[in-house]
Amino acid sequence: MLQSVFVTADLFEATTPGENFINDRCFGEDFAEWLGERLLPSVSPVSEPIQEDWGWVLLVEFQGSIRPVFSPTKAPSCLRAS
Repeated sequence: MLQSVFVTADLFEATTPGENFINDRCFGEDFAEWLGERLLPSVSPVSEPIQEDWGWVLLVEFQGSIRPVFSPTKAPSCLRAS
């Protein structure tokens, strides 16, 4: 069963690209780290955030399978070429 949850918040860094960013307009690392910390009590293990060109992903083990938890950026500009 595919489930989606959409979150909008201004509590995370969304203006200064990190030195490790592969796409300087796709933020979400802070949110992915925060989410991973909250998943740990229920789901283990949780990977470190992995950056993609569209946002961030965590890999979690759930019910015997490795599953992705996506943290895409909301900024459509991250999908445009520089």
